[in-house]
Amino acid sequence: MPSTEPTAEDIVAGPAVTGDLHGEMRRAARPFSRTTQVLAGLVALAAVFALGAWTHAVFGPASSPAPARQVVAPNGQGQADGPRGTTGR
Repeated sequence: MPSTEPTAEDIVAGPAVTGDLHGEMRRAARPFSRTTQVLAGLVALAAVFALGAWTHAVFGPASSPAPARQVVAPNGQGQADGPRGTTGR
């Protein structure tokens, strides 16, 4: 069975789409599936979170222990808070 290739005139004369033109146009207008779009959104969200964490690490305040509060007793003498946050006499 000899197969002949179509000529340029046959290609131009034939229909461009042999099925549902509306469906073909919808598929061509939306190249990415919903799953791909959701995954791209999650990757973008993770990148923004990582960028925020990096920015905080570089430009954020240095972590240091909080200094003990000075509590002024009624007689005017200051006493530092104890380990449980209570003042003693």
